[in-house]
Amino acid sequence: MTSNMTYENLLGTCSNFDAYLLAVAKKFDDDLWAKSQTENTIKAYEHYLITLSNGIHSQEAIERIDNIKNRKKEERAENARQKTLQKQLKLDEDLWLEAKEKNTIESYEYYLNTLPNGIHKQEAIEHIKNIKSRKKEERAENERQKALQKHEREKQLRFDEDLWLEVTEKNTIESYEKYLNALPNGIHGQMAIKRIEQIKSNAIFIFGMLVSLVISSLTGLSLFDGVISWIVFSILTSFMLFGFLVILIAKLEEIFSIDIGLFLAKHLPPAVLTFCEASPPDRGNRQ
Repeated sequence: MTSNMTYENLLGTCSNFDAYLLAVAKKFDDDLWAKSQTENTIKAYEHYLITLSNGIHSQEAIERIDNIKNRKKEERAENARQKTLQKQLKLDEDLWLEAKEKNTIESYEYYLNTLPNGIHKQEAIEHIKNIKSRKKEERAENERQKALQKHEREKQLRFDEDLWLEVTEKNTIESYEKYLNALPNGIHGQMAIKRIEQIKSNAIFIFGMLVSLVISSLTGLSLFDGVISWIVFSILTSFMLFGFLVILIAKLEEIFSIDIGLFLAKHLPPAVLTFCEASPPDRGNRQ
């Protein structure tokens, strides 16, 4: 009641001056306390206590100050906790982003070791399991591919050797060409090419010898009556004609870009070609 009255009005409600002083003191106390409550700050409550050290609301003012201090302390602690939490969240997200970008067992294990209770702990564990499982499957697939490749190589080698055995038994240009066409990178590729050149050399050698012998023999018959003279003349002239024919064939091949040796090898009887195969003459590098 006194808080809503003026000091002049209080005078009319008091029976004596002492009662009036008590009413004035109570009204001042109530007014100051009301102001302190309105501001509700430590400074306001301390002002109340300093002004009225034995005021009616002294104990309550002390409690209010303690409450405000405790609340501020809790707020500071909460703010610090929130800041720490934000830092932890940022660290968590940064490490997780880095782990996902690398996407390796090591990166996910680093995340787990750094943040044992991180937000993405379960995801990291799952990623590690998936990568290990995938690597296991890849190793199994690699082993399977290696086994297949080994099997294919062995199969190719068997085919190569079987085909080579077949073509060497035939020992013809066609058979060696069949080998080269079937296996351009075969083990015996160089040998097949060498055999073809050898057969062509044999063909030219035999053809040259036969032609030389025929020409020299016919010429000798018309010039000599004696057999010995005819034989000697035929042998000597056949060798000279042979050399001339070999050079002539090489020049014709060069000028007309034809392979006369190949033509002769394909048309002369195989038995004739194998006659001198053991030691055919070297025709050099024929194109």
